[in-house]
Amino acid sequence: MLVGEPVGGHGGMDLYDAGLCGGLRDAGLNVALATSQWDRDVEGYEVWTTFEGVFGDQAALWRAGRWVRALLRSLRRARQRGARVCHLHFFQATLLQWVTLSLTRRMGFQTVVTAHDVETFSGDRERWAPRIY
Repeated sequence: MLVGEPVGGHGGMDLYDAGLCGGLRDAGLNVALATSQWDRDVEGYEVWTTFEGVFGDQAALWRAGRWVRALLRSLRRARQRGARVCHLHFFQATLLQWVTLSLTRRMGFQTVVTAHDVETFSGDRERWAPRIY
């Protein structure tokens, strides 16, 4: 199983991820976490920092390209290890999340999404956003 959460250690997500991945591991699943940064010791699952560098001051299109590249690398690696399920963490509902869902499904993953915020932090509301969940 691939857990995709690009935020890393910000806002306590590392604690959330460690608990989630540890629980999935304890339930007998082979787990890998794809994230942006990670400073915690883990046991029994892999942590990939494939999403490192997707945030920053660069132009949005540049960061979106990095995101898609990181996602594809993570999905290919997970597929090579036999993963069939991808659990994604979303913090907003934008076109990038729709692309993310589309890619995971096209690559044959069963996809689970945890939407952490009903309304995005940015305050931008997309009319089509509720349809992607």
